[in-house]
Amino acid sequence: MSSFKNIEKILIYQCEYKYEKEIEILKKISDLEFYIACSEEEFLDKLLTLEYDFIIFDISLGKEKIQTITRLMQDTGNHNFNILLTIRNSVLDEIHEYFNYGITNFYERYNTDFFFEMIHRMDKEKFYKKKFLELNIAILDDDNLQLRIIKDMLNRNNIVNVDLFNHPRGLLETEKKYDVYLVDLILPDTTGETVMFEIRKRNELSVIIGISSVQEKSIIAKVLSIGADDYIIKPVSEAVFMRKLYLFGKNLIIKRENEEHTRKLEKLAIRDGLTDLYNHRYVQEILINLFETYKRYGISFSVIMLDVDNFKMINDKYGHPFGDKVLKEISKKLLKSVRTADIVGRYGGEEFIIVTPETKKEDCLTIVKRIEENMKELSSELSVNVTLSGGISQIRVDLDTLIKEADEMLYKAKREGKNKIICKDYTLPI
Repeated sequence: MSSFKNIEKILIYQCEYKYEKEIEILKKISDLEFYIACSEEEFLDKLLTLEYDFIIFDISLGKEKIQTITRLMQDTGNHNFNILLTIRNSVLDEIHEYFNYGITNFYERYNTDFFFEMIHRMDKEKFYKKKFLELNIAILDDDNLQLRIIKDMLNRNNIVNVDLFNHPRGLLETEKKYDVYLVDLILPDTTGETVMFEIRKRNELSVIIGISSVQEKSIIAKVLSIGADDYIIKPVSEAVFMRKLYLFGKNLIIKRENEEHTRKLEKLAIRDGLTDLYNHRYVQEILINLFETYKRYGISFSVIMLDVDNFKMINDKYGHPFGDKVLKEISKKLLKSVRTADIVGRYGGEEFIIVTPETKKEDCLTIVKRIEENMKELSSELSVNVTLSGGISQIRVDLDTLIKEADEMLYKAKREGKNKIICKDYTLPI
């Protein structure tokens, strides 16, 4: 079973340095497909035959051959590849030259512990590179030649979701939101700083990069102070530009992932896993807040406690999966029965609660009538008689008394034949 999610095929070019230990390590912990080439002819033949997730070769090939290989890989249309270049300790200062060829992953010979960590990192990078290619990019420059230069640069790296603007008005008036904005400083009718400031006000997370031949430190500081993420000086180095763009894009993707993860965690903290209604704990927090408002301003509220009649019989007769379905469908019908301001929660098991802010108990009649209609509709949909018993209570003394009274009315409804909601003053059949 592979421990990698995004890597399947690896091509290794063995020349001066052999990768026996590295291959042995990977074979023990994964089911990766290895393709070994021992000559330049064999390597080029394999390179053109399959599309690999990443390719490993050694610095002893020489700069000219390495540059030829990287160009050939780009020409084959495989833009989502990774290259791992094995280096000697003595050539660390030469890394920047290979970086200009588009190589960003380096592995020092014989350091097998780091090798495995490196492959894991590249496995994750492949995922982010794929997501990065999906980002939408806007380029603003009044020089059409510069627009074309950057667009061609992005095309060479398989980035195609790109829109070009030669006037700030077009960019600022579009309703489309972009993930990345590349903005020139010198523009007609306004300045790049003004445009970037407007973009940042509208897009908190988007990446904004200023591009200009202006090199004054005060200008660069101004651009960064208004919310831009970076400032790139023309003429642009493709290797540096693409690496920066990728890193900013990757950080944007991670931020969005983290926000989504946080939203899910927040939802899990307040929602019931089965019905997606608010859970018991969160309903208690809402009740506490409403009670504080009641004490200060005298604004009343009520609760409706509900329990599914004969739910055990439904489970026993039709099975627990069907019972879960009944609870889910009841939840939907309850949400359909209440007002926007009302809160519906699963109080536990087959018991539900509806909290009605700024409402007296007699005003809950409208909600109860809707519940009646929706339960009849649900019974017809499921071909099973689904009824609820309940109790209504209005805040008077404290929360314990509120819940206790609603519970007492609910149990009274059960004793009196079920399928009804009871207040102290009246009974409402449903």
